[in-house]
Amino acid sequence: MSKEAGRLWSAALGQLQLQVTRANYETWLRHTEGLTYDGSTLRVGVASDFAREWLTGRLRPLIRRTLTSIEGHAVDVEFAIAGAQEGPVTTPAATTATEALTAPAPRARTGASGLVPRYTFETLVHGESNALAYTAARRVVEEPGAAYNPLYLYGDVGLGKTHLLHAIGNALSTRDMRVLYFPAERFANDYVRAILDHRFDAFREHYRTADVLLMDDAQFLSGKNGMQEEFYHTFNELYAVGRQIVIAADAPPAAMSQFDSRLRSRFEWGLVADIQQPGPDLRQAYVKMHAGRRQHELPEEALALLAARPYRNMRELEGTVNKVLATARARGVPPTPAMIGELLANLPGEPDREPLTASAVLAATVQHYGLTREDISGKLRRQQLVTARHVAMYLLREDCHLPLAEIGRLLGGRDHTTVLHAVTKIGKAPSQDVAIIRRSYATKIRLKHA
Repeated sequence: MSKEAGRLWSAALGQLQLQVTRANYETWLRHTEGLTYDGSTLRVGVASDFAREWLTGRLRPLIRRTLTSIEGHAVDVEFAIAGAQEGPVTTPAATTATEALTAPAPRARTGASGLVPRYTFETLVHGESNALAYTAARRVVEEPGAAYNPLYLYGDVGLGKTHLLHAIGNALSTRDMRVLYFPAERFANDYVRAILDHRFDAFREHYRTADVLLMDDAQFLSGKNGMQEEFYHTFNELYAVGRQIVIAADAPPAAMSQFDSRLRSRFEWGLVADIQQPGPDLRQAYVKMHAGRRQHELPEEALALLAARPYRNMRELEGTVNKVLATARARGVPPTPAMIGELLANLPGEPDREPLTASAVLAATVQHYGLTREDISGKLRRQQLVTARHVAMYLLREDCHLPLAEIGRLLGGRDHTTVLHAVTKIGKAPSQDVAIIRRSYATKIRLKHA
């Protein structure tokens, strides 16, 4: 990865995070990296053919506009699988799922098996909020398969679960161990393809011959009984021979009600470690390290100003820092406290506004649809009620940053996986209703503050 490509792509990610839904950012953009940049075309590394195809077909125009606005001249973008030896490709690869599964699995090295090289223990800021998870991950590297097996990490989006998975993988891959990192969605897709192609032996060999198995976003398998059954047997086979298993999800095993009880029980066999929201000190340390990686040294006042703002997660903090650094570069001046204050004032949800409450979101939602709180909290499933309920769940998650379980409690005691489904569904294609409701409660908050 060239420094110029990394610099430009980091700046672009900071702006793209504010332009796409959180679900799309976390799924398609979060684990990408700038590979090369020749002044006119940026080559971006992605984890799979599927990601390359999706980004090319869905987000390429937006990304090109964003890169052009940063550089001040037309910039194109191409996507390639990170670590692959092929040249830049902008269309889906012809390789079939069967070929991918039956190809010999090389011994993992840094950058292989889906690992992101820059996600290491050295680049992870740790403190009180992630102390247990960080310490446990370190122990896993010291004693793979023995210290904590499985290690189960959980917490909200963007708090560092994926970083820790990659840090474990990158550390262990240097020991001639076959490390396999994958999001649960990839496991599910491979499972379906194996059925369609009648290649289940290849599928099982791919997942059951790993020395270290790292599964991210386990909640994706909620309610998918066949896939859970397959992972249950994969887990058992690896565990029986002392292979290390690490799992990350957005909720503890006990809250994964749509998981088979046998799997939930196995998830708790080793150590369950949560990652909490970072405090101001950890946020300030992260800002300092992230700016340093971009070869910027921020004054203490600027660091404190950026860290004082409440963020939903470290990814949002990183996006804000990227925006500040990109703006400073575009203006040709260092990032001063005055400039940072100006940029923060133009971002939604700044600290000096009255905080948005769940009651305000729900009131605006039911008013928009002409319903009552009892309507969207009830059991009826008329189309209008279901739509309003899903929109309310999405807004409570995105704008109030409430835990999934709390949103479910507010809306009639629904399961957190039901909420996750609604948030994901609305996040993929936010309707005009979402924008109207947001304007409604945003206006009221500004008026009150004034």
